[in-house]
Amino acid sequence: MGRHPYRCSDGEPLFVDYKDNGLQIDLRRSSSAVPMTLTAPAQGLQYVGETATATFKGSQLTVVEGEGRTRICEREGTR
Repeated sequence: MGRHPYRCSDGEPLFVDYKDNGLQIDLRRSSSAVPMTLTAPAQGLQYVGETATATFKGSQLTVVEGEGRTRICEREGTR
């Protein structure tokens, strides 16, 4: 499924690796950073991890981290 680059509203990059037929994603702040792994019970549902959740809507990804920090990220190359 591969790696897809996103750019977040705070200007930071985010790399998303899709695994397990799309039921698991690894989020990385750089291409070599330690990943934050999130899983979903079925495709199209919210991904949940130990310290964050992620929701996709079209080319947009919303990440809510444990401390309530919300980032809206847009997939690069889709504008």
